[in-house]
Amino acid sequence: MLLVTSILKLRMVALNVSLFTCSICSICLNPVAATPHTTDNTDLRIAAAMQEVQRFNSSGSLDDLQTAVSKLLSAVDIGRIRPKNYVERRRTLLQAWAQILEVVERLDGRTFALNNPKDFPQDCVQPPLEANGQMEQPCADPSTIRDPKARAAYVAAIAANAAKAQRVNFQARLARIDEDAMVSLRGNMRTFHRVAAPDYYALDTILQQAHLSMARRRRIDAMF
Repeated sequence: MLLVTSILKLRMVALNVSLFTCSICSICLNPVAATPHTTDNTDLRIAAAMQEVQRFNSSGSLDDLQTAVSKLLSAVDIGRIRPKNYVERRRTLLQAWAQILEVVERLDGRTFALNNPKDFPQDCVQPPLEANGQMEQPCADPSTIRDPKARAAYVAAIAANAAKAQRVNFQARLARIDEDAMVSLRGNMRTFHRVAAPDYYALDTILQQAHLSMARRRRIDAMF
């Protein structure tokens, strides 16, 4: 009786090993079943980022441009890209970054403030001298100025100063977006550099076709 029981136990162990082996073989023969969530959504994510660029072109809001940078940064999941598609995906991604950076360069007017301190806004505008020789204090309410010509000049100066402040703020934020985009692009290119074949000339051609500045092209070329 003891012998029969032992034989039955050995047969059960053998059966379990056989089933386990078949299960492993099934996974090996069907890798999709082993990794069911391997969809490469890179192109869809890039397209979503480019929609934000189009939205910026209509709205002029830097919020949309910043959103485009954020979406493009997260567009790549290298583990879901098939190796045969590495080169193609990197080219598509660089084209998208080049579009964003072309917008940045087109809007970049930071040299106005760096080269001419007069382009910086004042904290308070000084009212002009009135016809009676009186001059109000800086930041005075325009309604306190009795001279019509002096008051009109003061209102115009306040508006011009506000425009300067808006321009400086716009350019300061644009500079931060530019920096974010370049750092994100560098991270993307490093990811592909570890797995993809060299593709320097094709990638540099993309930058040329985007009409990016030579200085920026050299910075990006160093990432390949």
